[in-house]
Amino acid sequence: MKLQGKLKYKPKGNLYGGAEVTDQMRLGLVSKGLCSILLKLVSQKIAGIHYSFGDSKGDEWAHIVFPAWTFFDKIVATKPGDTPPPMDEDFPESAKDSKKRKASGSNGNWNTEDTYSLSFNSMYLDLPTWHLMNLNVMKDVDLRQFWGDSMLRFVAYEKTGNLREKKHLRRDNKYLMGIQTQFLGATHEDGTHEKIESVDSLPWDKARPSITRSYQSYSDLAMATNDDIDDIEPEAKSSLMEEVILDTEENGSGDEDENSESSATLFFDAKESTQRSSIDDLDLESVGLVDDHSVLTVPLEVETRQSATIWETTRRADLLCPGWIDMCESKGKYTKVYAFTTENNSSTVFRTNSQFARSFATDDARALMDAHCSPRASSSEKLRRYMGSLLTQPKKNVKKFYKTKYDEMFLRWKTPSIPEVKSTTLFSCMVARALSERHWIEEWAVITSKHISFYHPEIKKPRFRISLRGFFGARKLSDENKPNFPNHHFLEIETLGRNVYLMFLAESQRDLWINVLSKVPSAAGGGRLENQLVNNPPLSAGSKSSLSKGIGMDSLLAFEDPSDEFLHKSTVWSCKQRRILNCRNFVFTSLGQAGVQSKTCQPNEVASEALQKVLEPMEHSEEANLRAFLDSASALKAVNVSDMPESERLPFFLNLYHIMVMHAFLVLGVPDSAFKWASFFNMISYQCSDEIFSLTELEHSIVRANMSSPSQFVAKFVLPKSDYDFALKRSDYRINFALNCGSLSNPKMVPVYRSETINEQLDATVRNYVKQSVKVKKNIGGGNVLVVLPRICYWYASDFGRGRAVDVVYLVKKYLDKNIQELLPDKLSEGDWFSTGAITVKYLHYNYQCRHLTLLQDSS
Repeated sequence: MKLQGKLKYKPKGNLYGGAEVTDQMRLGLVSKGLCSILLKLVSQKIAGIHYSFGDSKGDEWAHIVFPAWTFFDKIVATKPGDTPPPMDEDFPESAKDSKKRKASGSNGNWNTEDTYSLSFNSMYLDLPTWHLMNLNVMKDVDLRQFWGDSMLRFVAYEKTGNLREKKHLRRDNKYLMGIQTQFLGATHEDGTHEKIESVDSLPWDKARPSITRSYQSYSDLAMATNDDIDDIEPEAKSSLMEEVILDTEENGSGDEDENSESSATLFFDAKESTQRSSIDDLDLESVGLVDDHSVLTVPLEVETRQSATIWETTRRADLLCPGWIDMCESKGKYTKVYAFTTENNSSTVFRTNSQFARSFATDDARALMDAHCSPRASSSEKLRRYMGSLLTQPKKNVKKFYKTKYDEMFLRWKTPSIPEVKSTTLFSCMVARALSERHWIEEWAVITSKHISFYHPEIKKPRFRISLRGFFGARKLSDENKPNFPNHHFLEIETLGRNVYLMFLAESQRDLWINVLSKVPSAAGGGRLENQLVNNPPLSAGSKSSLSKGIGMDSLLAFEDPSDEFLHKSTVWSCKQRRILNCRNFVFTSLGQAGVQSKTCQPNEVASEALQKVLEPMEHSEEANLRAFLDSASALKAVNVSDMPESERLPFFLNLYHIMVMHAFLVLGVPDSAFKWASFFNMISYQCSDEIFSLTELEHSIVRANMSSPSQFVAKFVLPKSDYDFALKRSDYRINFALNCGSLSNPKMVPVYRSETINEQLDATVRNYVKQSVKVKKNIGGGNVLVVLPRICYWYASDFGRGRAVDVVYLVKKYLDKNIQELLPDKLSEGDWFSTGAITVKYLHYNYQCRHLTLLQDSS
C-alpha cells in the first residue's frame, strides 16, 4: 500500500496509523485467543501498539494502531520544489534509515509543506483472499472469523480531546486519511465467482478446495442438480468392515486416519453405516514366544452374567482392554498396541491387534459389538471394544499371553538428547499422554520455566506444548477416576479449557512432577501452586466460585492453538466435521459405572446444573466460573440416557440443546449469517451417553427424529441423516418453539425444563413465543383477518396436523391473548376461511443474527 500527498494541517498530538473495523468484534474464547497470539507477535516488532475490540455503543471502533512514524515501512519527505519519487517504484528510504526511524521513538516532524511518500507492506495480510497468512504459530485465518462482513479501514488519525482517556473514541479521533475496504468475493481461474457466504473457513479447518459454484439467489440454489451435490460431497466407498478390520498398520504416526473432510463442510455426512465386522481376516504376525507368560482373564469383580445389560458389557470390556497406546519406535515412528489387564487385575500387558488375534478365537464376538458399539466410533475404538468383548465370554476367559517386547518397552525409553531444552530443564521423564479417554501416546516430557513440552525421544521438535502462563494446577487422579491400567500412576494438569492427563510407570516420578509443578506460579492466583492447592481445591461440577476477577481469560490460554484448548477431535470417535466442546475433563469410567441409577450422575440433574451455570451472567474475566461450567459440561459424558423413559429424555435433550448453543457462543462467538449456520451447527458437538452428536444432529436426529423436515430445498443437503438409539419417538409441535438457537427471532430467555413439569413448561414456552411474534389484524374495510406467524410455522407446518395454514392457526390460537383470540372465529375450516379470502396468513422473515440466551427463572 502506497500513499503520497501533503497534510492539510500540522498534527499537534500523537499521529497514529493502522487499521480499524466498522463494528464491534464479537469474539469467542478461541477467536480472542487467536487475537492474543497475533497481537503478541505484532507488539514484539512494533512498539506503542494500541488496540480495542470495540464497544456495543459504537463509541470506539475495533482497531489496532501504532505511532504513524513507526507504522509505515518507508517514509520519504520531499521538500517544496523537488520531485517526489514515482509511485510505481520503491521509495528511496534505505533499510538502515528506516530502522533508525522506527527505533527513535519519535512522533515525527510532520508539516504541511513537504510531500510525504508513505508505504506499508505485509506478508501476513492478503486482501484479495481476505486472509491472514504465513503465520508460523497457526494456519491461515479468514478475517471474517474476527469481524464477519464489516469493513476494514486503513487510517491515520490524531488523537485529540482528553489525553487521559485511554480509549481511542471516535469523537476524539481527527482523521487525516482513510481507505475503506470490503471483501466482495474471489474469482477463480475458471472464471467462477465465490460469494462471501459460500465458504465459512475456520482456523482449525484443514486446507481444502473451495466450492467454486456460485449461487446468486435462492432460486438458483433450488435448481441445483444431483450432479452438483455429488461434486460437492462424494460419498465414501470403502466399507466399514475394511475400516475396522484392516487396522493392522502398526507402524504409523499415531493419529487416527480419517478420510472424513469433505470438500465443503457446509454439507453434512451421508448416513452413517450400521454395518458391523468380524476379525476373522486379521493379518496375523508371528508372536515372539518366551518362557514367561501372563494369564489374561476376567477380573473377579466383573464375572460374566447371562443377564448383563449392554452398559455392563461395555464396562467389563473397558476394564479388560482399557485403551491403546502409540508406543515409541526408532526413527521417530510409533507402533499402535492395545493394553490388557491380567488375572485378578494385577498388571497390564501390551499387544498389537494381530498378536491378540493369534492368541484368541474370534467366533461369537460380532454380536457383542453389534449390540453396543456406535457406528460413529473410530476403527481403533471398535477394535478395542471388540477385543474387550471377546474376553468377557465365559468359554474364553483364560488364555496365555506370552511376553513380547512391548511389555518391556513401555515408558522405559533411555534419556534422549534434546539440546534446546537441556539448559532450562527443571525435570523430564518418559510419560504417556492421553489423546482421548482410550488413546494414549508415549512421549518424553520436559518441564522448563515457561512450558511443559512433549517429544518423541528422537525428534527435537515438540509434538505438543503447554504454556505455564495458563497452568492452574497438577494433582494425582483418584482411584475412582483413573483408567484401569494396573501398576501405573496418573497425573492431571489443569488448564483453562482442557485438562491434560499423564501416565507414569513409577509413583515416584509422578510425585516428583507434582513437587516441581507446585513451585511454578499458578494462573489461578499468581502465587506458587503449593500455596494455591490449599486455598483453591479442584473445581467440581457443583462448585460456584469467582476467583481471579479481572484476569482476561484469553491471556490464560495454555495451548499454542487456542482451538485445541476448547475443541477436541477425539480419536475414540470418527469425528469428521464434528469437534467436541465438552472436553475439559476426560471421563475414564464407563457408563456402566455412571448410569441412571447412580445418585451422583442423574442425567437430568447434571444437565440442569450445567444449563444454570452457562446461563448465569459470566463475564469473560471470571475464569473460575467458566471452569466450573466446563466441568459440568464434561460430566455429561458419563450419563446414560438410553434407559430413561421418553418423558425424562425430552427435558434432558431440550436442556442439553441450550447448553450446547451457549457453550458454542462462549467459545466461538455467534454466527451472523444463514450460510455460516450450517458449518457452525454441524461442527459443535458433545460426547454424551456413549455417543457423539452435533447440535444439528441433536435437533434433527434426536429431538425431532420423528417430526417433519424443514420445507426448504437446501435442508435436504445440510441436515444429517444419523440414527441414534435414544432418539425421541413422539412428535410434539411445541418442540419447534422450545428449541432456541439464540436467533433474534426467538425469545431471549429459556427455562430449565424438568420432567415433572415439562407439559406446563412447553405450553408456557409456546405462549411466550407467540406473544412476541404472532400478529393478528382485522381489516375493518375488507372484513378479512391478517395473521402473521413466525417462520418456523412455515418450515415445520407438517408438525401442526395436516400441514395446512389453517391447522397451524388453529393450534396457535389457544396460546394467544383472549382479546386477540376474539378476532378469529371459534370454528376454523379451510372452506370458510381460505376459499372466501376471510383470512390471509403471512410469515415473518427469520433473523439469523444471534445473541446469548438468559435464564428464565422458575415460576408457578
